[in-house]
Amino acid sequence: MLLLTGSELTKAEQAAEKDLSVLQMMENAGRALAGHLIQYHSDKTHLFLCGKGKNGGDGLAAAAFLHQKGVPTCCLAPLDGLCPEVKHFKAQYEAVGGTMLPLTPEELSKQLKKRPALLVDCLLGTGLTRPVSGNLADCITQVNQSGLPVVATDIASGLSVDSGAVLGVAVRAQETISFTAAKPGQVFYPGCEYTGRLFVYDVGIPAKGLLQAADDALVRMALPPREKESHKGHYGKAALFCGAVGYTGAAFLSAQATVRTGAGLVSVGVPAAIYPIVAGKLVEAMVYPLPDKDGYFDSSAMEAAAQKAKEADVVLCGCGIGRSEGAFALAKAVLKGAAGPVILDADGINAFASHIDLLQEEAKQKPVILTPHDGELSRLIGQTVPADYARRLALAKEIAADLGVILVMKGHKTITAAPDGRTVINTSGNPGMARGGSGDVLAGMIAGLAARKGS
Repeated sequence: MLLLTGSELTKAEQAAEKDLSVLQMMENAGRALAGHLIQYHSDKTHLFLCGKGKNGGDGLAAAAFLHQKGVPTCCLAPLDGLCPEVKHFKAQYEAVGGTMLPLTPEELSKQLKKRPALLVDCLLGTGLTRPVSGNLADCITQVNQSGLPVVATDIASGLSVDSGAVLGVAVRAQETISFTAAKPGQVFYPGCEYTGRLFVYDVGIPAKGLLQAADDALVRMALPPREKESHKGHYGKAALFCGAVGYTGAAFLSAQATVRTGAGLVSVGVPAAIYPIVAGKLVEAMVYPLPDKDGYFDSSAMEAAAQKAKEADVVLCGCGIGRSEGAFALAKAVLKGAAGPVILDADGINAFASHIDLLQEEAKQKPVILTPHDGELSRLIGQTVPADYARRLALAKEIAADLGVILVMKGHKTITAAPDGRTVINTSGNPGMARGGSGDVLAGMIAGLAARKGS
């Protein structure tokens, strides 16, 4: 699902003005909104809350269409300060006999007591950049306290279009009708909690971009069916270098994930001290010992590990290896030796905190995938990773481009950024995954998918 930031949306609208006037775009948006309301809510009385800007004009255009179709409507809008386009659609709505009332907290309170079946939020659009205050904040609070179902127009009023942050106060919608494309603020937290079920409608504005939200179509493209006439050789060799004393579970979980995600052959190099434990737990992966020191990889394991990495179709290094000198030396040797994609996780990433130049150089030769949590990423780049999702998105793109890597920035809404600018936001997952081992499973799954020939 395509996502457009606020600036990208503005550019798309400006480009579309060669063929469509602003009024035509708004009329198309009004028709789309009206069509949705007729399809899903036709038997209900609609109370439209319209602001001074174009979002309010979209609502008034929709209300006029509905009124002509015999759907009961009432519109609340400010008495003054309306932009020219809103004035146009206000006059259109009044011309067909629509009921127009002032948008004030007092009038809204009066209308809410009549218990309309549906509220349509057209107060604020995608251009909002500062906290909502005054009468508008009062109105939004009343809407949220009413308990009535709400359909938001383009974006729930009060949300940041890019980050999903609540700017003061925001409407909690059950549905959002988004025009042209979905917006990042509708999939990022907490905006996703205010968006409800998301519908996207084409209003005649051509849209293209490099930012996607993972949906069924994207997953089907990324996970093509396995050929019936195939064997393990078609699904690649994965070489894993994981685990240490106290972290045997990391080796087990990552290897099991690689196997279950479909890699044809999986080998797991572990420190000799934990070999009996890991080998006893893994029955499909091929476990072998490497030289260790005090339960961690020893630097003398570098040559053997590099050779294994060279023979593999994909390499995963870092899950539970610890921060010993030998473990870091092995991670560097594996990255240099690998012929195919390399996934670096956990301490496999920490190994390059002081050697980003090596990471950049090797990323020119092969795909390198980093799967850090915020702490690991902070150590790598030498700065704090922001909590604000718009800034996280910008940072992820910057790191991917600068280092030439595929960055999987883990979080509530994980951001995956490629060096060429393509970026995907994952919309699945839940708080139950916030525990030790989830990252090992993720890294193993990526290895299993990357092992497939030509993936």
